[in-house]
Amino acid sequence: MSSNEDVLQKLPYDAVRTALIEVIHSIIPTKNYALQLEEGSSKGDNYVGVVHRLNISYEEKESENVRKSKKVGMFVKVPPTNIQRRNQFFARPCFLREALMYDEFLPLLAKFQQSKGINPEVDGFKEHAICYKSLSDELHEAIFMEDLGNKGFRMNDRFVDPSLEIVKLIMKALGKLHALSFALKDQCPDEFAKFRDIEEILKRNDKFFVDYINGLKEMAIEALSNEGDEKYLQFFKSFIEKKPLYNRMTELTEGFRAEPYAVMNHGDCWNNNILFKYNNETAVDIKLIDWQISRFSSPACDLSYYIFPCTTKPLRDLYYQEIMDVYYSELAQFLKKLGSDPEVLFPRPALDDQLKRFGSFGVIMSLMLIPTLTAKADNVPDLDEISARMEAGDVEFTKEAFGNKVPETFSRIRDVLVDAINLEYLV
Repeated sequence: MSSNEDVLQKLPYDAVRTALIEVIHSIIPTKNYALQLEEGSSKGDNYVGVVHRLNISYEEKESENVRKSKKVGMFVKVPPTNIQRRNQFFARPCFLREALMYDEFLPLLAKFQQSKGINPEVDGFKEHAICYKSLSDELHEAIFMEDLGNKGFRMNDRFVDPSLEIVKLIMKALGKLHALSFALKDQCPDEFAKFRDIEEILKRNDKFFVDYINGLKEMAIEALSNEGDEKYLQFFKSFIEKKPLYNRMTELTEGFRAEPYAVMNHGDCWNNNILFKYNNETAVDIKLIDWQISRFSSPACDLSYYIFPCTTKPLRDLYYQEIMDVYYSELAQFLKKLGSDPEVLFPRPALDDQLKRFGSFGVIMSLMLIPTLTAKADNVPDLDEISARMEAGDVEFTKEAFGNKVPETFSRIRDVLVDAINLEYLV
């Protein structure tokens, strides 16, 4: 067996291996190449899929007697082969959603921008990876995309707090992404229509998942148990007594509740799904990856999903309104460039109203994400074991595994709750 065949056998399923060969032949000019495969993510970075990093080395003829060595990188993302993990982390719906985004939605955005004379790579929305191919057959799902590491992009250390400059880059990217939805709804409603009707990935008829989400309130209550936080604790208890967290979470993602201001959200915009490019020590560009739970919902869902779990209270205390202004300014400017009127489609007061009505979505997500953000790699739970326990209905084990009850977890959750209550988002 050749070396390349050895590498290919490390990937699951013939369909994935066959598709990979087709992709390789479409992006390099020769059939003579060498493959090298390694893990593409660290423990705790990716829960829904298994990511492989593939390096393709080959030689290209530059002149009669000169051949130049070249290398192309690619990520191959496949769902877990463990059936319990597939089921408990809803791998198939997530892969179908990401395929929809890469195969249909993101190309629609590129086509629409080009129709307006906008080159996405120069002055448009370009903050996503190139996807070469996707597979959607059950048990054989796969996403083949460019390795952005070869272009200088990397994931930030989740233990390093993001700077204001980094947060502004993310807000500008979301502003352009959301502006495109508003413009398409305004100018091409028929082409946009199918994306209005996509199902919410987190809405599951699964008692275990419902109980798990509702049980997140316990972490919040513990985080607000310190002396001096009594009024915040009482406010939060009143908030959850009105409606359980799962019901709130799913209602907040329903696009019709946010109309006429609902847009396509990235859906999972947090540290592990954003790659950064630096010039010296300054972040100059970003890419949004993992479009697996993209949704049609309020812009505030995307904004709060990033702001509350991923930024710190000191930064929010100083710059929260400035951050929202940066987002809205980028959205409004880009919407004008696309040929629509932001004052008609999404006036500035509407953003503030959306944040008050839907900003609690990011608070609920914080209760899930902050334990992961604060977990050291050696404390990240074994997902196959957790999946088996989840399948058996062991809620307590799962809460303990994902709880990561260290002081930083509770202090950050406490800060999120205090800020959200002060902003009047827990309504």
